[in-house]
Amino acid sequence: MMVTLGMFVSKVFSVRAMYGFEDWNIPVQSFAAARQVKGNMTLMQFLTVNGVLEVAGVCCLAFVFLSLTLWMKNRMYAILLGAAVFVLPLLLGWTGVAFPWEYTENRVFFFPYQTAEEGMAWQWLYLVFAAIAAGVSIMFAWKKCQNRRRGGAMKLEIKELSKSYKKGKRALDAFSADLTPGVYGLLGPNGAGKSTLMNLLTGNLEADSGQVLVDGKPTSQMGAAYREMLGYMPQQQGLYDNFTALEFLRYFASLKGIPRKEAKKRIDHLLKVVILEEAKNRRLGGFSGGMKQRVLLAQALLNDPRILILDEPTAGLDPKERIRIRNYISEISQDKIILLATHVVSDVECIAREILLIKDGVLLAWEKPEGLMSQMEGKVWEVSIPAEDLSELEGKCLISNVHVTKDGPKVRLLGEREELMEILSKSVNFGFLLERAEANLEDVYLWRIREE
Repeated sequence: MMVTLGMFVSKVFSVRAMYGFEDWNIPVQSFAAARQVKGNMTLMQFLTVNGVLEVAGVCCLAFVFLSLTLWMKNRMYAILLGAAVFVLPLLLGWTGVAFPWEYTENRVFFFPYQTAEEGMAWQWLYLVFAAIAAGVSIMFAWKKCQNRRRGGAMKLEIKELSKSYKKGKRALDAFSADLTPGVYGLLGPNGAGKSTLMNLLTGNLEADSGQVLVDGKPTSQMGAAYREMLGYMPQQQGLYDNFTALEFLRYFASLKGIPRKEAKKRIDHLLKVVILEEAKNRRLGGFSGGMKQRVLLAQALLNDPRILILDEPTAGLDPKERIRIRNYISEISQDKIILLATHVVSDVECIAREILLIKDGVLLAWEKPEGLMSQMEGKVWEVSIPAEDLSELEGKCLISNVHVTKDGPKVRLLGEREELMEILSKSVNFGFLLERAEANLEDVYLWRIREE
């Protein structure tokens, strides 16, 4: 608006300097070298219409400028391009502004050698151009914002990733998955390849074959840009025992290049999240295992990462802390890809968008929890048996859970009904009733790990 006001004043000064008029009602066509504009317009009417068109054009270009800063990834390029779009028409004279060195020339204040009618036509053309540019840029910026809200703008692709160690053990074998924002549970027994996969994703290990891509770009070529969007919590608690929790987080904030003021806000917030406000000035060497886990989680979240990789984040936490951290992870997952590796099924059962089940470096299953549980239809059963018969069942069938009641153990069994009936008839001394039960993710995990 300030620019437009300046343009308007410039026009008025230009006309007054050239013609020395005092009457605002002087007809436009009376200017020297100006043809008659369609319809009789006074100078005031002409400048008013001209000013309205300029305001509309400037508003459109302001929207272009703002949209470009949202649309383009490189903000500096966006600012330069937006400024060019904004200033170029003025430099070309499309809006009819006289340059200062032309104020004393005896001609109209449009683009050199234009008539009044042609000048107005250029003004309309400029407005149409600005409106189209604004519409297109706003459309793309809107889509960009919508994609960010849905998380659709970011995609992590793992393609045929393999890794073997010196002794020949195949830790990961052609692992492939496509991840978009949300929580993904990486389930598998110890030694399944979970930590190897995470070390490959973070660049701590180099893959024998395959690659990792973010939005189609190999992470090996992204360098610092990939590290800026990455947050990693390792399983091993390699902390500096002489540091306090506050010093440790400040140190990592510095390593991650976070400005001091922003780092202070993030650290204060994260200390509240992991419930370490009161212990922030204590040395890490005196922390319990669960407290160290919480410090590691806080450092992983310092840079507000778009990709968050957590290796056993709830290990050593008490039930209350486990639930709190689990809920927080779920809350921040709307615009982040969160890969949570664990062998504790309850950690991911409630919050995971999809489950990746891995064993011996091979991806066994990759599906939504509901889909995995639906595959267990007719394979989960419960039966009450005498306590003395429980030992007879162990080793003969897959037991998911044993719940002790006042009437004796209630055993949860996995398998086909006919097979279980045959085993029970040989192992239980009294009558029994085999009842169908609803499957949970732990049943899926035990069944698939054993099946494969």
